[in-house]
Amino acid sequence: MTLKRWMRVFLRVWLLLFFSSFALLQQMSIQASAAEITSGPGITIVYPSAQDGFVTLVVEDESGRRIKNLVFDHPVHRGKNVIRWDGSALQGVVAAGHYRVRGLFHREIAPHLEYSIYSPGTPPWPTADGTGAWLADHTAPASALFLPQGSSWPTKSDQPEMLLGAEAAEAGHALMWVDLDGRKLAGTKIRGWNGGIALARDVGKKPNPQHIAYTVYVVNPSRDFGVKDPGALQIYAITKGGLTPVDKVIGGVQMHDAFRQLVGLAAYDGLLLLANPAANEIVAFDVRDGVRPAFARFHVDKLGAIAFEPDGRLLVSSGGAIVRCAVQNDWHSVSLVDESTVVAKDKLQAPKQVLEADGEIYVTDWGTSHQVKVFDAASGKMLRVIGDPGGPQLGAYDERRMAHPLGMAVDSRGVLWVAEEDYLPKRISRWDAKSGRFLNAWYGPTQYGGGGFVDPKDKTRAYYPSIGNPGSMGLLEFKVDPKTGDSRLAAVRYRYPDPLNDAISYAGYPTRPIFFPNDMIPVGSHGGITPAQTFYFKGHQYFTDSYNTYWYNQSHVTTLWMLQDGICRPIASAGWVGSGAHHWTTLDLPAIKEKIPAGNPDGVFFTWTDSNHDHAVQPDEVQFFRPEVPGSAGVVIQPDLSVISGGPYQLPAASVDAFGVPSYDLSQLRLLSKTPVSGEVALSPDGWFIAGMSGVKDGQLQWTLPERGISTPPEGPGDIEGPKRMLGYPVKSARGEAGYMVARYSYMGEIYVYTTDGLLVTTMGGDARTSQFWPYKEQRVGMPITGLSFDAEQFWPFMFALDDGGVYLSVGKWHSSIVRLDGLDSIQRIDLGSITVTPAEIAAAEPLRHQAADTFRPSGRGARTGFAKGQGDGLRIVACGPMGADQ
Repeated sequence: MTLKRWMRVFLRVWLLLFFSSFALLQQMSIQASAAEITSGPGITIVYPSAQDGFVTLVVEDESGRRIKNLVFDHPVHRGKNVIRWDGSALQGVVAAGHYRVRGLFHREIAPHLEYSIYSPGTPPWPTADGTGAWLADHTAPASALFLPQGSSWPTKSDQPEMLLGAEAAEAGHALMWVDLDGRKLAGTKIRGWNGGIALARDVGKKPNPQHIAYTVYVVNPSRDFGVKDPGALQIYAITKGGLTPVDKVIGGVQMHDAFRQLVGLAAYDGLLLLANPAANEIVAFDVRDGVRPAFARFHVDKLGAIAFEPDGRLLVSSGGAIVRCAVQNDWHSVSLVDESTVVAKDKLQAPKQVLEADGEIYVTDWGTSHQVKVFDAASGKMLRVIGDPGGPQLGAYDERRMAHPLGMAVDSRGVLWVAEEDYLPKRISRWDAKSGRFLNAWYGPTQYGGGGFVDPKDKTRAYYPSIGNPGSMGLLEFKVDPKTGDSRLAAVRYRYPDPLNDAISYAGYPTRPIFFPNDMIPVGSHGGITPAQTFYFKGHQYFTDSYNTYWYNQSHVTTLWMLQDGICRPIASAGWVGSGAHHWTTLDLPAIKEKIPAGNPDGVFFTWTDSNHDHAVQPDEVQFFRPEVPGSAGVVIQPDLSVISGGPYQLPAASVDAFGVPSYDLSQLRLLSKTPVSGEVALSPDGWFIAGMSGVKDGQLQWTLPERGISTPPEGPGDIEGPKRMLGYPVKSARGEAGYMVARYSYMGEIYVYTTDGLLVTTMGGDARTSQFWPYKEQRVGMPITGLSFDAEQFWPFMFALDDGGVYLSVGKWHSSIVRLDGLDSIQRIDLGSITVTPAEIAAAEPLRHQAADTFRPSGRGARTGFAKGQGDGLRIVACGPMGADQ
């Protein structure tokens, strides 16, 4: 053997010995590390993971009853992961015995944008530069004003612009500046809330050079129809430097929203006039070189709107006609002289705002018209009518019909802008002023807190349920192009009140007439309810308010509608009679009330079904039953037309007739558990009854998830703070092993998704106090919506599944955006089998329990970062040991 060959053999032997020794040392190190990990304090749970991701684990007894929520959405790595249990339980300290450990594993679950509806901003959400989002949430558009020289504040532009106004906005802007193509330039609110129900600029030759425009809104509005407070009107000047208050005017009863009366505003050569029809009074202000309180007031019979003409004469709506007057003004008193009728009252039905442009007089007219009528300024001859007649719509939507057109303006391109003060829809429409041709419109924005959902069979059909203000309750349907995300309003499926009746009650005060179209559906504490959550059953499409009755929880009553001839028709209602804000006043009709069993009405359950198909209530259609065990709020009509309620109770549908109307036998109202449960309720096809953050099955309360108040932000996964309204029926993804899931939202912005058997899947969004808000400068189909907060008081999210197998959410506070939950396919069920907990292990874990108690006693806050929050007496932690890394 040559020296070279000997050297090669020696090298091989040396390398073999070296790597064998290294491997032995490595294995000894790993074994020592594993021994060290498993021998630490606490009860050891080992989870071997094939990949990086997140895990939720719970401990249950042999009957399946929850003992401990161990970790929630906890990060794990590929290899061995060790979690230490401190021995605490839902009730005190665990007893020695045999237990089962199970849970979920998943990779990242992230929402991706499908589209936004009823949110016309570019983008639909607010942006740092003020150009995102669109107008006001709480109130409909009311005013429009053309600014020929732009607005040096706040847009800093000398280009022609439009100023659009609404009475009030909590989210959004009550005053909004746009260019002549409708692109938003800026927006603001006065005193953090208000905007403009009427706008004006000085059309004379000697205006105050510092003043851009003037606005007026209702301040301290009367909510009791003037019984205690009449309310007032507040005028502001929009100047080159900002907003300057002019004066607060008290006169008549100034209502809010749908109950308020028309207000007019006009300015000429420094004379600013306010028309206050609630007091039949015009109020005068001197704004020539600043702002001063009113210097004159004078009475006008049957006063309406006002507008200055270019020559300084004043147009006044009085007694249903348009009158032209000369204005006598010595800056101490003002009077109107030389009155002449220019538009006779028989040419108008219910005139609202008026303006003069290019020798023509434009009048927004209501009644049965809801059009803009144009007259020759010299002769008063009607020249044309803009828009088709009819007003508020039900059924398929015709964009050529206006609804409550109010403020308007003609721009330098000859385009008529109309602010339509209606909620169904909120709309700014544009028309060719000379021909009357419809050009385009912008619809929205949403109510405060967002909302929206999608047809389960057709993703191109999206719905927006509006609820919250008098006259605002209803359901809009949009047709969506899924490729571009663009949408158009296709139908108004429901309006509350109904156009056939013009009266409504608000917050328990007496019924008063309003200008919005009232039917017999229960009125809630915030004005009413509306269909939402749609499903199909035996060939019929149904809608229910079961998960839409109020922003914080379900009510004592729920209603079922069916889509018939393009309109949602009420066909059933069920719930507890009660006496609170959600009490159904129809039950007070003498022929119905006499059927209610004696005693506390809170414990009486009722059903109404429209057995004769006339969509009205007859006494023989209403049943009452008092069960032995009282139920509670949380009443839901299920997709199989059965009814569930807090209690927990279930009432199956006895039958469904050929028209799709269910009937019920109240003797079949069944108590599902001897353990009372209340709160948000859902019944899943897999047999779980969900009540709040607890689950009942086979008559037994089996699991509870931890929750706590919202006084401080969460500090770890699973720190569930103040969950509110449930976001819809249980849903199931066609992919992954999660099974049926439900969701609730937090007041501070999070959305918690958990399985019906009590496993937290994930938390969407973050606490508004610690997470950024919608940072995206533009909207793109498919974009991820991650790393943000949906914002505090996002009241109206929904979670729903579509027939395509996907699970979706509607999210957003200033807008309604539909997102798809991606990553649910990665969910795997975990069963770690049985563990035996010994007395010695429980005793050895005592230091961890003391550590947990010491951690939470001072502040009562959630788990620290790196820990998962359990539940027991107060807030406890689960100690999570280091994670092994066997490769």
